Amino acid sequence: MPLVEPVRTCVGCRGRENKSDLIRLVRSGEAIVVDVRQSRPGRGVYLHPRPQCWEQAFRRRALARGLQAGNVDQDRLRTELAELIIDPS
Repeated sequence: MPLVEPVRTCVGCRGRENKSDLIRLVRSGEAIVVDVRQSRPGRGVYLHPRPQCWEQAFRRRALARGLQAGNVDQDRLRTELAELIIDPS
């Protein structure tokens, strides 16, 4: 019997996708960080690796709501996400 991969919802576009195809963000103290290995403890949200989804999430305040965080440094997150897409190592 094959193992079924977990499915998660992108907080940007609300589309459902396999967990391994999404980027996980977690709250670490007061900051929101990219969880590259998808193994950090704590509350997390998922995004597609597409700028359109990031912008929808920022516009809808979905990251702050999903992570129960107050202020989201959108510029820093945009840069970090873009670097991850360019160099996924």
